[in-house]
Amino acid sequence: MEGQHKSRKEDHEILVATYDFEATIPQTLSFKKDDNFIFHSMNNIKKNWWSIINSHGKVGYIPSNYVAITKVKKGKVIDFINTAIENLSSDISKAGGSDKQLEAMKELISRKQDILQRRSRSRDSSEKREKLSCSKSLPNSESVPQSCDEGGDQSDPYPTTAPLVMRISTSETKFPCSEGQSSSESRSESFSHQSSKKKQAPPIPDHCVSVTSLVDAEVKLEKPASDRGEPTLGNISPQSIYLLIHQVRNQTGLSHEESRIAAGVAGEGLLDILPPEATPGLEAFLQLLHANTAPPESIYDETRDAINLRGILTHLHTAREDAQQRSWHLWDDEATIKQHISQMSSILSNADPAISRRVLKQGNYDDITMLVDYYQMEERFCIRQLLIQTFAVLCSLDKLIISLLLNSVLPMELAREMESNRGSPYKIEKPAMLLAMIFSLGEAMPITHLDQLGGDFVKMVLEIIESDDVVDIEDAMVTLVLSYNLQFKPKSSSNITLQALSEMDSAKNFTEKIMLLINREDDPIEKLKVHDTPYHSVLKLLKDVFSSHSTAKLFYTNDIKVLIDIIVRQITDQPPNSKRRSDYLELCRLVLFSCEDSTFEHRVNELRDLFNYIVNEEQPCVPQDKNIIRQMVEGLPQHFG
Repeated sequence: MEGQHKSRKEDHEILVATYDFEATIPQTLSFKKDDNFIFHSMNNIKKNWWSIINSHGKVGYIPSNYVAITKVKKGKVIDFINTAIENLSSDISKAGGSDKQLEAMKELISRKQDILQRRSRSRDSSEKREKLSCSKSLPNSESVPQSCDEGGDQSDPYPTTAPLVMRISTSETKFPCSEGQSSSESRSESFSHQSSKKKQAPPIPDHCVSVTSLVDAEVKLEKPASDRGEPTLGNISPQSIYLLIHQVRNQTGLSHEESRIAAGVAGEGLLDILPPEATPGLEAFLQLLHANTAPPESIYDETRDAINLRGILTHLHTAREDAQQRSWHLWDDEATIKQHISQMSSILSNADPAISRRVLKQGNYDDITMLVDYYQMEERFCIRQLLIQTFAVLCSLDKLIISLLLNSVLPMELAREMESNRGSPYKIEKPAMLLAMIFSLGEAMPITHLDQLGGDFVKMVLEIIESDDVVDIEDAMVTLVLSYNLQFKPKSSSNITLQALSEMDSAKNFTEKIMLLINREDDPIEKLKVHDTPYHSVLKLLKDVFSSHSTAKLFYTNDIKVLIDIIVRQITDQPPNSKRRSDYLELCRLVLFSCEDSTFEHRVNELRDLFNYIVNEEQPCVPQDKNIIRQMVEGLPQHFG
C-alpha cells in the first residue's frame, strides 16, 4: 500500500470530491463536491478511509468512495499546496499552532520542495542536451536554430531553478568581433529559459564567430555557481540559518518551531518573486532549513532565550534563599515572582528545547531541585499553580527531568495539595495532571512516597471520580489512575491500584470511562505529549483488572459484552506479529476466564473461527498468539474444543 501511495505522489495526482460529505465522527473532515485534497504522506491509505490534507491545511480522514483520483500537472499541485500553506499560516498566526498544524505545515513545505527539486533535475538534463545540440550547429549556421528558442516557450508555468546555461544574461554571452567592427554591429544572444517571446535570434556574422570563441563561451556557461561567486550550499551554514530563525522568534514572538516554518514560507515565497539568479542561494537555504541540522552547541549560550532563562533562574534562586521574606510574610514581591515564573514557562514552552536542556544541564539540573524546594516552601496558591505549569513543561523536555521529579518530594507535595483541596475541584486538576505526567514513564516511585501516595491516595482519586459534582475533572482523575498503574508490572501482587479497586463496591463512572476509551482506542497518556510510554495504559489496566475476579466484578455484564465485541474487532483488524493483537488476545483470555459464560456466548462462533484461522492457516505463524489461543481452547473446551 505504501508503494501505491508513493506512486500517486510522484504522478502528481489530486483527489477531487464527487459528492458532499458531512463529518459526524472525530478525525474526519467535511467537504463539498469538487473540493480538492492531497494524500497525507505520513499515513498509509486504508481501504475505506483515506488520510488527506485539504486546501485549508487540515489533516483528517475522508471516505474513499466520495472522491476520485485525478492526474494533474505539477503546477496544479503547487497551486494547491501554496493555498494550503497560506490558509494554515493564517490559522497559526491567529491562534498559535498546534502540534498537528505544525506537522502539516512541515509536510506541505517538504512536499512542495520535493516537486520543485524533481522538476529542476529533469529540466537540467533535458536543457543540457538541448544546449549541446544548439552549440554544435552554430559553426555551420547563419543563425541560432529556432528550436532552441522555441524550447524556452514551452517552460513550465511555475519556474524553479533554471539550468545555469539558461540563466546567463545577454551581456555575458556576447561573442568577440574584429576591432574594426562598431558596437552596433556586434550581436548577442540571450539563452534565458524564461523568455516569453517566440522570435528567432538575429543572424550572427561568420567573421565574428570562431571555434575558439564558441568553446570559451561553453566553458563560461558550464562553470559552477561557486566559481562565479553565486550563493551555494557551501556558504550557507546550519549556524547562520539557526541565528536567522532566532531573529524571527525575537522579532515576532513566535515559538522556535513556528519561526522555522515562517522562515521556510518566506523562502518559498521569495523563490517565486526574485529573479532566477537568486534561486541557487534560496534553494540552498531551504535545503538546510528543512534538514533542521543542529548548530554547534556553543551557539545556544548566546541566544536571547538562554540569557533570559539563566537570569530568571538566578532571580528565583534568590527568592528561595530569602528566608526573611518567607518568615515575615512580605507579599509585595508576588507580582515580580509571578512575572518571572510566567516568563520562564513561556521560554521553556516556546524556545528551542535544545536551549532549555543545555541551560538546565550546565547546572547539573540543580535548578530543578531549586524549583521543587521553592514549590514546597511557597504558600501562595497562585504562585504554586504557576510552578505546576512550569513543571509540566519541564516534563516534556527530557525523560531525566521526569525521573528527577519522581524521586523528589514533589509527588508527595502534589498529593497533599489534592487532599487539602478535595472540595475545590478547580484546585486539584493541575496537580493531578502533573502527577500523571510524572508517573507516565512507568518508573516505580520510591518506597518513601507510599505514605502519601499509597492505597488511601488511590481510593481518594477513585472516590472523586465516582462523585457526582466533579464532572469537569473526571477525565483528569482517570488519566492519573491510568498513569499511576503503569509503574506496576503485569501480575504484580503489590499493585496498589488493584488493591484500591478491589475494596470498592462500585466503580460505575470509572468503568464507563475506561469502556469509552478502549472503544475509541484512545490512550490519555499519549495525549499528555510527554514521551513514549511503555504500555498502552488503558489496555494494561484492563488486563490487570481482569486478572482477578475481585476487580473484574466491577464491570457490568453489558460492559463485558461490549468489551468482547471490541476485542473481536481488534483481533480481526490487527495484522500478524502485531503486539497490539497479542495484547488483545491476552485480554480476551483474561476476560473469558474471569467472567460468566453468558458475557461472551454471543461471540463464541466468531471467536472459534478466529482462533482456528490463527492457529491453522495464518502465515506467518505467530507462536505467542498460538500459545494464548491454546490456553483458551484447553481452558474452555465446551466452547472451543
